[in-house]
Amino acid sequence: EINERDVMDVISDSCTKALKDMEGVDATYDESMDKSSPLNLCAIVKESESKALSRTLEYVNREKEALDLKEYYQERRLKDLGLDSEWNPDE
Repeated sequence: EINERDVMDVISDSCTKALKDMEGVDATYDESMDKSSPLNLCAIVKESESKALSRTLEYVNREKEALDLKEYYQERRLKDLGLDSEWNPDE
């Protein structure tokens, strides 16, 4: 769980940084210009990337909140075998 949380933190930080970096880019779609103009294409790409980063950030944050609810295969297997409790030599 700790490794997965660390990975989620790195992804979250990367998405947040990329979104902040994109705020400084002035690329807005201009209807008066040709649709295939470099400025309009840049605006389209910026919008698409912003949406992708925002959705990824939302997903990662939801996953981070649910990490403690996840039960991994290793834990399930130990429970199935009855090996998930403290060992007692008397038993």
